[in-house]
Amino acid sequence: MLAGSDPLTKGGYVFYTHSRDEAEAFERSKALTLRGVLRDVTCPLLVTRRQGSALPSGAGERIVRERPTRLCCSIPRATTCCNNIPYKYRPAMAIGWRKS
Repeated sequence: MLAGSDPLTKGGYVFYTHSRDEAEAFERSKALTLRGVLRDVTCPLLVTRRQGSALPSGAGERIVRERPTRLCCSIPRATTCCNNIPYKYRPAMAIGWRKS
């Protein structure tokens, strides 16, 4: 999951998983899942997927299926979390928040 990620994301995984290095964080990342917890999310959920995402194929679509109150969009040229294009995803978030 981390192999194609940017250095900031890799560093975040190392830090938040209390790993010794990227290799250990990569192994720990394989166990990360939202299975069984999405039904407990009560706020609107914005699901984005970037081209070349590190997420397994179909992960975004599965999240959308399992969480009934959500917005979904695909944003070309987005980095992880769409931090490079806030002007594109923030309007989508605002619309979702108003509808909830």
